[in-house]
Order: sequence, then C-alpha cells, then structure tokens
Amino acid sequence: MTYSLDIGYTYYPHPKKASFGGEDAFCVAHDSWKHRYMVAIADGVGSWLDKRGVSAGDFARELTYHADRMFLDSEGEVDAAELAESAYLATDQIGSTTLILGVLNPNDWGYMADIYYLGDSNFFVFRDGNIIEQPDEQEVEWNKPFQLGKLPGGIIYAQEPQDGERYSFPLDSEDVLVFATDGLFDNLWEDDILFLMNSMDLERTSAQDISKVLADAAMERWTSKESTPFEESSRTKGYDHTGGKTDDTTVIVVKRERLE
Repeated sequence: MTYSLDIGYTYYPHPKKASFGGEDAFCVAHDSWKHRYMVAIADGVGSWLDKRGVSAGDFARELTYHADRMFLDSEGEVDAAELAESAYLATDQIGSTTLILGVLNPNDWGYMADIYYLGDSNFFVFRDGNIIEQPDEQEVEWNKPFQLGKLPGGIIYAQEPQDGERYSFPLDSEDVLVFATDGLFDNLWEDDILFLMNSMDLERTSAQDISKVLADAAMERWTSKESTPFEESSRTKGYDHTGGKTDDTTVIVVKRERLE
C-alpha cells in the first residue's frame, strides 16, 4: 500500500511587503480519496509594485487558489502542465508571477512526481546525501525570470504556459523533495543546502522543521555580507552587490511520513 506523505512549509515575506502578505503565494492540497498530492509556489514579480503600484502577490495568490480548487475538484487524472495552464487562464488579476507546480501521483511502490516549472523558483531532490534533481533557472535576462502574467483586459503578458518545462521522475521512499522561491536559492549556495540537509536526521525530522531550517538559513543571509549566489551573479553582470538579497522566501518540503 502507498505510504502517506508529510508536507511542511515556511514562508517569510520581505519585511517591507509583510503588511500586505508579501508577493509569494503557495498551496498544498491532498486528495485523500485518490491518495494524491499537489503543491505549488508562485513568486509574484516585484517590479509591478515599483512601476504600476500593483502587488503581483494578488495575481500569485489567485493563481494558486485556482490550482488548489481545480486539483481537488478533478475526478480524472491530473496533469501538472495542464493544471498550471488552467489555473493561469482562470486568473483575472493584473500582474505576473513565476510558477512551480508539482503533482504527486501514487503507484505500487511510492509516488511519481509530475512537475511543471516556469521561471526562477526551483526544486531539488535530496537523496543519499546529495542533490540528484534540480533544473536550471529560466530567465529572459539577468534578474528577469520567465513569468506568467496578464495586463488589463486579460491580455497575456510575458511568457505563456507552453514556455514552461516539465519534469517527471519516481520519488523514492527515502527522498526529500524541496520546492522554493529564489529567496532560498539566491542566498544559499548548494554546499550550504547540502550541509543543512546532511546535518539533520531526515527520517525523524518533520517536513515542517526541515522547511524552517532552510528558510531560516536563507533569511539570515538577507542582510549578511557573506558571499551568496546573488552576489556572484550580480557582479558577473557588472553590479557592485555584496552579500545576500532580502526577498520573500517560501520553502515547501515533501517526504515520507514518519513511521512510529
């Protein structure tokens, strides 16, 4: 019989955007009848607030709301890319967002992960002390990720759902699957993440606690002068930036439910 999954999450909004909930949005859904799960993270693009006075967080929240409702209302098979497109088309807000959406379907030996990905939010699979799955970011140019958006009147803005990428792989019982916005990956090196993951007893540590360890470490770098991936990429493009990047940070962790 397929085992249950433990899913936990931590979200820290940008301090200057916390009053309106920040610009990240996420959802976690469990269809208990079909023993399947869905997680999604949308990172609203901050330039909307600066240039138009519109919080893209509203667009991100509506999109993830539709993804959650559509997943739970679906009676047939759920395809991650089709769900992402349907949720996007149903969204009426003005704004744009990156999106990562994963459907975890049960089978005889565990789960098959079906992941749709567009932009610079990301995921990785941690197995046997190493990261074994992690896609590259999708960017139009530096600091401008692929994004799904709409202008007034429902006019499509930026990329379209078909521009996203698709990943499908079996999730082993000992795997830990992590989804996160760039607030994590801009502030922590892969070696930092590996150190944190390998420092925990993952079998006994809840998904909630794992997500908090990762998000806390990223948040500590927001105002740090320590070297970060964002610093390196900034300097590569000619910008004089030192240390971390203060940003909304969302981390969702998926693992096998602990057996007592």
